Amino acid sequence: MQNNCQRRQMRYTIALLSCAVFFFCGMPAFSQAQKGQPMPKAKVAERVKAFDTNNDGNITRDEFNGPAFIFKQIDKNGDGIISAGELSEFAKEKDQMITIGPPAPSAGGQKGGAPVGGIPADVKPLSEMSATDRYKGEDGGLYGKGQNTPPKEHLDAALKEAKLIQPLDKDGKSSKDGNVVLISFGMSNTTMEFQKFQQMIKSLNLSPSLVVVDGAQGGKEATAWATEMKDKKINRTAWEELARRLEAAGVSPQQVQVVWMKLAVAGPAKDGEFPAHAKKFQEFVVTCLEKLKSRYPNVRLVYLSNRIYAGYANTPLNPEPYAYEYAYGIRWVILDQINGKPELNCNPEKGPVKAPLVLWGPDLWANGEKARKDGLLWAKNDLGADGTHPSDTGREKVAKQLIDFFQTDPTAKTWFLGK
Repeated sequence: MQNNCQRRQMRYTIALLSCAVFFFCGMPAFSQAQKGQPMPKAKVAERVKAFDTNNDGNITRDEFNGPAFIFKQIDKNGDGIISAGELSEFAKEKDQMITIGPPAPSAGGQKGGAPVGGIPADVKPLSEMSATDRYKGEDGGLYGKGQNTPPKEHLDAALKEAKLIQPLDKDGKSSKDGNVVLISFGMSNTTMEFQKFQQMIKSLNLSPSLVVVDGAQGGKEATAWATEMKDKKINRTAWEELARRLEAAGVSPQQVQVVWMKLAVAGPAKDGEFPAHAKKFQEFVVTCLEKLKSRYPNVRLVYLSNRIYAGYANTPLNPEPYAYEYAYGIRWVILDQINGKPELNCNPEKGPVKAPLVLWGPDLWANGEKARKDGLLWAKNDLGADGTHPSDTGREKVAKQLIDFFQTDPTAKTWFLGK
């Protein structure tokens, strides 16, 4: 019994150290450390720059995309900020004191911790299921009945909303010198992917009025947004932090017109098996949509995306099959709006407007290394040490999906490209 406990503790320690290596030295260092090599010294200036979104030389908990326990380890004085000095000291300690040996073998031949949960290899992406296919009683298609495009009436309504998107001044009035603001909304995966998107669009010829703001925040999963929980470290809610970021970008809430939303719930197993956990997730999404419309009255379109593959996950944060099954929660939200649920009404002719018009954005899930028809797949190196957060290659895959979507979707290309 004692040996088993010791082995479990050793594996847990290895997982902690592996996370530290990954988040502060990058994937090459993580790979090297897995082979039993000493952890290389972090390039402090580069790592600070990578996380420091407001360029003040420090890293706050919201800017840090890694686990909270690592942030706490580095933040020696507990002031809620990682300074360059603290990061340098952390790197020095690890370089001098830690050598990480090969992880113990685990279920399925995975390294770095046993996978949590899972999903059968023959499960198809929702977008590749037909009207007659079934997953736990649900048919296929992003919009149901095997369809991946919205019903004509909903599409027409979305196109109408898209045409109304125009440059607005800070008071929300039409202005040729105004802005169209696109924000991201969600948790750590969302901000990691959206920051890569922001980097990649710099070389594109986009609408001159478009301003892109990363509103997604590390650790701010659906519950934090829906319940407006205050982050004690920064003494702000996620909504308050989003307001701060908009102000820092020189734009106002009245100029926000488009949202890319990608949410999840931490530890979904507590909410029960499918469909219970997906229904709970659905409720949170609806609440967030209502709050978005209340705070940003000119939001016209919200694009919802599903989780990336989590079959390599070695923590209960958001493994399979929950990551896959959230797609059904998203679909239920959209179909409820299409079917006229009052709490999701976006048409003033049908009563009080409660939410923006919602559509599917990029469909991001593929069943691991089994490629979808469009070629999308998720290899193990597309995910980080925890098998849940994307690596650099994973972030790039999502960013490319976003770019392609905004450039080609009929509801998006006009305001995105300005053509």
